Amino acid sequence: MEKDEITLLENVELKFALADSDDKFERILLIFLAPVLLKLNSPSDVVRKKVTEICTHINRRLKSSPAVKIPVKAILDQFIIPTSTNLLRNFSLIYLDMGFMRLSDDEKVTLLPGLLSGISKRLPTQQISLFQIALPIIASGAEQRTSSSQPPTHDPYSFESNLADARFVLQKILHVLLYTTPPAPKAATPFSLANPEPETAEHNISGISKSEVQFITNSGKATWTKSNPALRQLKLGLVKFCLSQTQVPEKIFQLERFLVFIVASADNNHELISAGEDALKRTHKPDLESVEVISRLYNLYQGSSTQQPYRGAAEKYVYPASNSVKTRILTYLLKSAAATNQFPSMLQVSFDSLYGEESTTKLRNLGMAFVQWIARTADKAKITPIGPILLSGLIKFIDENKETGGQDMDSLRGFAYEAVGLLSKRVPEIFRSDVSILYKFFAAVSTEERNVRVSVQDALSNMIDAYSDVSSGYDSEKRENSQRDILKLLLENVEKSAHQARYVSVKYANALFPFSNIEARFISLLASFDQKLEVKEEARRGLHFPRYKYSSGISESESFEKYRKLLPNFGKSAHELLQKSRRSIIHIATGPGSGHPSGLRYVGGITTDVYANLLSFLRRLLVIDADPSARQAMDAPNDITGPASNSGGAEITLEEFSSIIDQKTRNLLRKSLLTMWEAEQKSEVAKDNEMIVNGEEKYLGIGHYIDIIEFALKSEAS
Repeated sequence: MEKDEITLLENVELKFALADSDDKFERILLIFLAPVLLKLNSPSDVVRKKVTEICTHINRRLKSSPAVKIPVKAILDQFIIPTSTNLLRNFSLIYLDMGFMRLSDDEKVTLLPGLLSGISKRLPTQQISLFQIALPIIASGAEQRTSSSQPPTHDPYSFESNLADARFVLQKILHVLLYTTPPAPKAATPFSLANPEPETAEHNISGISKSEVQFITNSGKATWTKSNPALRQLKLGLVKFCLSQTQVPEKIFQLERFLVFIVASADNNHELISAGEDALKRTHKPDLESVEVISRLYNLYQGSSTQQPYRGAAEKYVYPASNSVKTRILTYLLKSAAATNQFPSMLQVSFDSLYGEESTTKLRNLGMAFVQWIARTADKAKITPIGPILLSGLIKFIDENKETGGQDMDSLRGFAYEAVGLLSKRVPEIFRSDVSILYKFFAAVSTEERNVRVSVQDALSNMIDAYSDVSSGYDSEKRENSQRDILKLLLENVEKSAHQARYVSVKYANALFPFSNIEARFISLLASFDQKLEVKEEARRGLHFPRYKYSSGISESESFEKYRKLLPNFGKSAHELLQKSRRSIIHIATGPGSGHPSGLRYVGGITTDVYANLLSFLRRLLVIDADPSARQAMDAPNDITGPASNSGGAEITLEEFSSIIDQKTRNLLRKSLLTMWEAEQKSEVAKDNEMIVNGEEKYLGIGHYIDIIEFALKSEAS
């Protein structure tokens, strides 16, 4: 058997040797090359050696005769036979590489399915050779088939029945789309030759590993790696291939094609950008709530999870995507709720976009939007443990960029403030334990750039719920200290020139403290005549008395007493307001932009309008404390002496106010005043307008009320 095979091979060798022209050589080659290669499957070493000798002779002739045709189809058919040995396949690849270059475009496209058949299962070296042969045909195949007069064949590469091959090809196409040509070396000069610069870091490709670069470029031998125009044309052809439903059936591997189109739309060439964007519009998107889809997007964005390549694994380290690709990916992550629940990727991507050394303004904007998306959408179980990390990252971003000017950075800081506000609604407990954030934001609302203050105001408004029970769980002393500190903060800000500071101060006073807290009501009183409508309306909401509802099952007097607990104590209110009305005027901002125009008259440290409203508030409190059912008095506007332009209604005089109180209320009021007056006259100790009754500290309510009126009458503004 071996002898017969050797004899046949020698006869064929003689035929090749006697072929004295290219035409004769080609005729013999087309007949005998495939059968000769098939002998490489022989178990005999002697036979295989004889075949290699013949192949050496053939190779020399082929290199000098580029026009000679090679039996590509017959060799390819032998290559894909399952029983073929790797030796046969390796030799076949040599002739397939040479043979495809000698075929017409139509012949190449016709034979391409055979090249791709089973490619995912080949040895790595065979995969490289097959891919290098197939790649230019794939890139031109879509146009070639489109221009062909033959009707298009559905699934010409049998991808539907060979999903592994389809996945392999599409992944390699993605890597080609990610590839960029190395930067051109600097031109040599006499100076550079005399003073050579140290070697720079090698060219790393964003989004792929060095081993993948070696694969797709055939270790840099591929011709398109040296030419940007050639690479551009190759990429355009690959995008068209992925878009063509006759090449890749639409219903399979939507995700792989989607990633290809994302990368194309992020290229630096306008033709590729247009092609990628057009493909994204024309094809169905994968399910963005799928964990697999989101994982692939994160993997493309981040590359390998470690920051630096492991020793010994540098070749397989996948570098993060370019900023343009990252930007495209973030636009889709911003549409996915699932993306906000994938830990730790959502944190890593957020911080990379915000703090990355090479991050751009556009990427930072999208990163901040993604942080907001996480704060809005992430599941409670996911966001609770990462809330402190997100918060510290946002605060760090704000602090580090406060001195950085420019509209772009102002916009980013605004987004950061808003993100903190959104975070406070999801994880309020981390805010409740750190009141310093509240102080920081109240300072920012009046010191930040004007276009950022609105964002700080929105953030503070969102944070109200987080601080609504800031003192819960504290002991009584700590609770009182906490409330006192916050009230002091609000009082300082209600008189700032920035109207945003005044607005949030009043809003916090109304939301954090009950109506019975007179210090909080004083803040609303100070803002009740603010020039800004939103501030004034919020202040007046804080001065609306709670409605009285009769409690069934108890007497009217018990129902009255239950309601009175919702109101400020009249005596304490008169005492506090008297003290505050005598303060210095120097803290009140006036003039353009402030809550008070210049040229106003003051009673002590309060404008006459606010002082009149203060008296009105005490008068109503006195009436309603005596008769909680006095609905008319309770519903009347506070600014009973104010002009219609300020009150929002017709002017109400003191006489008209008195006339709306019915006889029952008058009798109860007279009785209440008499009781208070007698209690003050019979006090055991009276000093500095305070008294001790039955060992309990009391306030001289009537005395303080009279003092407030008298103080106004004696002021220069009267």
